[in-house]
Amino acid sequence: MRIDEYTEHFHIRTITQDDKERFMSVRIETSDFSKAYEELQGFPDFRWESLLNSSDEIGMVVFSRNNADVTTEEFVAICNFEDFAGDHVDLGYDFRKEKRGQGIGTMLASDLIVLAHKYFPDKDVIIRVRENNTVSQHVAEKCGGLLIGYEAPPEIKYAQSVLEKYGDENNSPFSSEELAQMRAIVEQRKQEVRIYKMP
Repeated sequence: MRIDEYTEHFHIRTITQDDKERFMSVRIETSDFSKAYEELQGFPDFRWESLLNSSDEIGMVVFSRNNADVTTEEFVAICNFEDFAGDHVDLGYDFRKEKRGQGIGTMLASDLIVLAHKYFPDKDVIIRVRENNTVSQHVAEKCGGLLIGYEAPPEIKYAQSVLEKYGDENNSPFSSEELAQMRAIVEQRKQEVRIYKMP
């Protein structure tokens, strides 16, 4: 599915191979797997290629604009729709570091909610926000989000799934150090994620 939309403030489109540097620069900076990006050789390339070829996640880049003149566009954020095989679609976004705190999060989230309903008209729209991310909680609430539950953070769920599948180090593609790190993540990280259902 290709998305290429102009809203009042943004140009939002599906990633292409040319977007790797800009997209991954934000993802590496903000990802739940930032340690993996730092420590595991080839992890950024793996995540980029898997995103380009994913059937259950649509990665997008966001450019701010003041009018329809594309020469005035500036890259400001990345976003994605994912987990849309079931009855909902997850909406996520992250801004470039220098674009945070400028009051554009609510505008972008509102536009993404509209697009999610356009491209997935029969699905609920969900935003997941970490318990300590009060800015994103306010954005979800300003956009009319209803808090419907809590869950474990993605890195805990990922580590749990790896340990369930590859707990036996003899059969694991992960090193004993990597598996130990995942066990530590599961044991030590208790931070909750809030789940908001959007209008």
